Amino acid sequence: MGKIYLGCVLIAALLLAVPVASFVYLRPGTALLVTVAYVALMPLLVKLALRGVVGASRRLGRHALEMTRQQDELMSAAAVTVHRFEEVSKPPAEKIKDGQPLDKEDEPHRYMLLDCTIAPPMNEGDTWEPVFLGLQQDDPAYEKPEVEGGSVDLLPDGKIHASRVWYAILDTDERELEVPEMLETAARLRLLFACPARMKGAVGLRYLHTTLCELNLPQ
Repeated sequence: MGKIYLGCVLIAALLLAVPVASFVYLRPGTALLVTVAYVALMPLLVKLALRGVVGASRRLGRHALEMTRQQDELMSAAAVTVHRFEEVSKPPAEKIKDGQPLDKEDEPHRYMLLDCTIAPPMNEGDTWEPVFLGLQQDDPAYEKPEVEGGSVDLLPDGKIHASRVWYAILDTDERELEVPEMLETAARLRLLFACPARMKGAVGLRYLHTTLCELNLPQ
């Protein structure tokens, strides 16, 4: 989105550059003729500029979809070792202040600590992003609505999601360190999830659209 915004700003600057430069460097009469001709061509120029912006947006969308597909393919073959998955007491507010927001309608939350090692089959140049990890399960109460019009993307996905309120990467001495934005190797992670009260039984540890493993919430 930042690149598209920057492109629009540059296009606007270029559209204004011609009339401004004509009045700076040409005689007033000549500059006026140039500006009138330029204004007459403005609709065509704007159309061409917008076509370029739309094309860039579509290319960006296709690139994002391809990156998601590659990440799902990589992580679908990841080996996951669960060292611990247990309920813990609610952590101090300071520890979870940067976590995902909690839905007040889903209170009270259960806090589940997951300690696991995730090992994708990495090749040179491959990376994965722990920020995409989450817990979810199918909502048994969900009934898919009939769609007569509008966007299907706006409909609920029929899933119950836990909020990841904190996570860390562990070194060889099991010290908790800040998680890098991208990883190029396997990693042992410690994650804290706030699970809605209605989330019970089996849940999936998810990475984007891929289920890495299944976990069971304690009774």
